[in-house]
Order: sequence, then C-alpha cells, then structure tokens
Amino acid sequence: MPVTEIALEFSLSLTEAHKSAAAVIVAAGGSTRMGGISKQFLPLCGIPVLARSMLAFQNHGRIGQIVVVAREEDIPDVQKLVRQYEIAKLTDLVPGGETRADSVQAGLACCKMELAAIHDGAR
Repeated sequence: MPVTEIALEFSLSLTEAHKSAAAVIVAAGGSTRMGGISKQFLPLCGIPVLARSMLAFQNHGRIGQIVVVAREEDIPDVQKLVRQYEIAKLTDLVPGGETRADSVQAGLACCKMELAAIHDGAR
C-alpha cells in the first residue's frame, strides 16, 4: 500500500480529540540485505525514498510533527534532504539504536503528541 494511502487511512481513524499526530520515520537499519546500500537514499522516480516518505507526512494535514531516526553516519545526508525538500514539520533527527525497537523508542521519546504513526523509512 503506498504511503499516501496509508496516510489517508490514518487520518480517517483520528478522532476529534486527536486532531493531529506525529510521524516517526525509522531509517536506521544497517542495510545488510542490500550489501550496505541504504535503500532510503535510492531514487524512486527521481526522488529518494526517504524524501518521498517525509513529503507524504509533510503534506498531510493531520500530521503535526515529523521525527526521523537515522544511522549516525546518515544524519548529514538526511539533513540535506530535509533542506532540499523543505520538510518544515521535522522537529527531531535522532540517531538509531542497536535494534529496530530501540530506534522506534528513540523516535517516540521525541514525540510531543499523544498519537504517533511509525513508518519504515525505506518503504
């Protein structure tokens, strides 16, 4: 299911009590199955996959905050994407943990909203 469809379904499930939510994009994997190539930076129709994910949440009216969790060595590249694609809702860019669960927890710790959507940055 494309990110835009997921975001649409997500917005329909928010109640009036929760008019907006945070999006935690987890992009801190080791890229071992890809032989060290970070999938989130590969272009999809000319736009890096991670940028597409950030843009989907940036343009979604019910997302009020974006948090990206990335490998320490990828943070400068993520910062470039944030500037290039003008991701204004990004509030935090944090290093990932030892495991995916640790990375998700690191992202959730930055959330200022009661609800959060967890999204895989390489999808």
